[in-house]
Amino acid sequence: MTRPYDQGPCGACWAFSAASTLESLAMISKTEPFEELQEYSVQQLMDCDDQNFVCEGGWMYEAYEYVQAHGINLQKDYPPYKGRQGNCDKQQVDKKWHFKNTGMIEHDEMTNEEMKR
Repeated sequence: MTRPYDQGPCGACWAFSAASTLESLAMISKTEPFEELQEYSVQQLMDCDDQNFVCEGGWMYEAYEYVQAHGINLQKDYPPYKGRQGNCDKQQVDKKWHFKNTGMIEHDEMTNEEMKR
């Protein structure tokens, strides 16, 4: 788990939650040869994911779909968290994405037994 962040008055918990779980997924799946957990860019999700509502809330699964299509940059490779939406740097995203969430599908109304499989 990476260090905690203060999202301030911005309701971007969806972006923080999505980035955090993707960091863990990348480490578990070991798609890249790194030894330490990498921090992903919350700001990229806020700038570029047009399915969510930036500081007005959003959904993790929408962020996962964005990352599946476009990838996510390391925090160090994208402008830092501002607590508001900025301009999406699509060239930076395309050039430096670090992880893509592949194979994700959404399952609604699953039972506990179905989730165990």
